[in-house]
Amino acid sequence: LLFSSSLFSQNEKAIPLDTLKPLCYELKTDYKLLSFDNGDFSIRNVSYNGECLKIDYSYGGGCGTTFLDIYVDEITDFKNETMIHLYPNFKDEDTCLALRYDSSTYNLEMLLKDRVKPLAVQVGDFDKIVIIKK
Repeated sequence: LLFSSSLFSQNEKAIPLDTLKPLCYELKTDYKLLSFDNGDFSIRNVSYNGECLKIDYSYGGGCGTTFLDIYVDEITDFKNETMIHLYPNFKDEDTCLALRYDSSTYNLEMLLKDRVKPLAVQVGDFDKIVIIKK
């Protein structure tokens, strides 16, 4: 008896099935990033589980493809900044109007590498600040 299955990330890259770590998408970098036009998108909660930053969100849609990319300004001093702002870019190829809820998780390794002090993270204009202690 032979079984075959596959999983795909937001960018439809194959994910190894034997990994024990949770799926965390990589942060994207950009220079002097200010904001995105995120349309009908709203962050409901942000949390950190020791492995990934989890973002719960809602959006108007339900019948097409959506992606949530999280950007960090590449000129940020990741090692020494007390707070790092992350910028959500919600890509909506969905023309429906139903209210939907979803969540995505993101790898913060690039922000935590070589850090000694705790890190405060704020995503977009969401008012909750997540404190991450190594």
